[in-house]
Amino acid sequence: MGRKYILLILTTILVLTSCSNSESSNINDNSLFISYEQYSDLFKNISLNLELKGYDEKKYTNESNLIFIDKHFSFGKREYLTLDGEQSNTETQEMIIFSNSDESKYVILDLMYIKAHLEKDLVYIKSKAIDIPSSTYEKINQYIFSYYNVLIKVTLVNDKEPVSFEQSYAVADSILDFLDNYNTEFTGK
Repeated sequence: MGRKYILLILTTILVLTSCSNSESSNINDNSLFISYEQYSDLFKNISLNLELKGYDEKKYTNESNLIFIDKHFSFGKREYLTLDGEQSNTETQEMIIFSNSDESKYVILDLMYIKAHLEKDLVYIKSKAIDIPSSTYEKINQYIFSYYNVLIKVTLVNDKEPVSFEQSYAVADSILDFLDNYNTEFTGK
C-alpha cells in the first residue's frame, strides 16, 4: 500500500511538472526587440513609403525633434524625450502627417520608441462609451498599435464631418499591411 501511495505521488508530481501551458512557454514574440537604429529605419521607411489612399501630402520630422520636458512628467527618469534622457540626437518620438488635397482631413502618426518588451497588438482605440456632447470630438479618432517596443499612435482628424468607420478602417488596414510586410531583423534584449 505504501509503495502504491508513493508511486501515485511521484506520478502526479511528474505529470504536473511536465505539463505546461503552450501560451506561457511560447514567448518568441515577447523576446523580439527593435534596436534604436531599427526604429530610426522604420520611421524613415514609413515616412517615405507608406501610402494612404485619399491622402496626397506628407510631412514628417526630418530634422532634430528634440523635446524638452519637466523631469517630473517622466517619473523622474529624463529631461528630454531621447534614448538617454539627455540633450542628444536620439529622439524617441517622431511624427508623420498625411493630409488630403484640400487639407480638411489629416492622419497623424506618432512613433514612440520605448525600452519595454511588447508584442504586435492594438493597445488603444478611442471609445464612445461616454457620450461627449461635442461635434469636435466626433471629428477625431485615435488608436495605438504596439509594434514590439515601438508604439504607433494614429490620429485621424476631419474638419468637415465626423471621422467614419470606413476612414478609420482603411487607414488602420494600410498601416498594418505596411508593418506586416516590413522586413527587419530583431535583436534580443
